[in-house]
Amino acid sequence: MKMIMGGLNKLCKSFKVPDNYKKSSIEHNYTEHDWLENKPIWSPYLKRDISSLSYILMTLFNKLFSITKINPTKYISIASFSKKVVDGYAGF
Repeated sequence: MKMIMGGLNKLCKSFKVPDNYKKSSIEHNYTEHDWLENKPIWSPYLKRDISSLSYILMTLFNKLFSITKINPTKYISIASFSKKVVDGYAGF
């Protein structure tokens, strides 16, 4: 679901991701010939990418749910979630 725009570093700052979840950085110079021997370097990097994105999405989904009382994880896109929200407020 494409809901938020921007690079992961910028999103980590914007969402105030704690340091233990925050994206890290490495040199991106590995090839198909040396990736396996460098797995101890890039594997933790990828895990931090996943944890920071997970933290951001959970924060966003919790905020959306607290505002709308609709679970955003049940919708495949921001458009379908938005339609549900608008349909729910159409009666006012």
